[in-house]
Amino acid sequence: MSKLAFYIILLYYCCSYVHAQQNLVPNGSFEEYDNCPSHAEGFYVTAAKYWTMPSGGTSDYFNVCATEEDFPNHLEFSVPENYIGFQEARTGVAYGGLLFSQGNDPDHPLADQTYGEYMQIKLIEPLENGKFYQLQFFLSNAYTNMCSNSIGCLFSDHPLNLVTDEILPYTPQFQSDTNEFFCDSVKWFEENYTFQSQGNEQYLIIGVFTSLHVSKMSDYFGNIISGPEPGTYGLNSYYYIDDVSLTETSYDLPNVFTPNSDGTNDLFTFDLVEAAEIQIFNRWGNVVYISDTVFEWDGKSNGSECPEGVYFYRIKTKGDYTMSGFISLMR
Repeated sequence: MSKLAFYIILLYYCCSYVHAQQNLVPNGSFEEYDNCPSHAEGFYVTAAKYWTMPSGGTSDYFNVCATEEDFPNHLEFSVPENYIGFQEARTGVAYGGLLFSQGNDPDHPLADQTYGEYMQIKLIEPLENGKFYQLQFFLSNAYTNMCSNSIGCLFSDHPLNLVTDEILPYTPQFQSDTNEFFCDSVKWFEENYTFQSQGNEQYLIIGVFTSLHVSKMSDYFGNIISGPEPGTYGLNSYYYIDDVSLTETSYDLPNVFTPNSDGTNDLFTFDLVEAAEIQIFNRWGNVVYISDTVFEWDGKSNGSECPEGVYFYRIKTKGDYTMSGFISLMR
């Protein structure tokens, strides 16, 4: 093989790898901007290139280029210092921010209201039916004395343009684990979501979609200080958002497991968020395990251990797709 041919082949594989890893979220780290955030030119997230606001809630934009002060020697829209708090960018010199609040005052029921800010972006290209994608983004709690437990992401085939500034009435495809509270006001929390596309999703919307009965606020000691319980009130949380990415990915399930109670590889399991049902068949086509709630198999059928051998699995997802293959059971 000539040296020229070798470099052509190498270039081909390198380009293929880069394409496979392409981030479909333009300006996911908020570094590019149309104007430096300020009162005169605008400090909403729309100041960052490609980002929009899908509703009446006004999410924010922060960049180290901002020099405006709200009082002497205190920067309003800069990084790391701004009118919300103090946070270094996870990467670069910029990030977005959004507020979520919800009332729960039993003495003033007519004053109860919700308020939600969201950020929206059009993907570089629509998602393809049946393909797997991985969403990743980072958030930081702006408050130093309390922490909340909810963030979600909605994928849509059309842009949202609502006049309301209340919590959006949608069920997001990704919802963070509400058992986790974002308490560290210095740390950037990583959120990941692997899913199978239904096809033609073109817009990503980030924000809080949960009601007060799900969204809660705690102090740094884990005490719940908001929510629907008697004696608790509404919540008010602010998140910085940075490094949003969406890439096509493969999803490979294990092909062997060893349910011998040694604490290692004892379950056939997976972390596919969109799973709706799992079925396991033996070599004769008989169902040995089926569940639409517990997406793992311990190698048993009706409480009895299944013999070693090769089994067939079928996993249905919420998008009515099916994944299937073979799993070897070895003890």
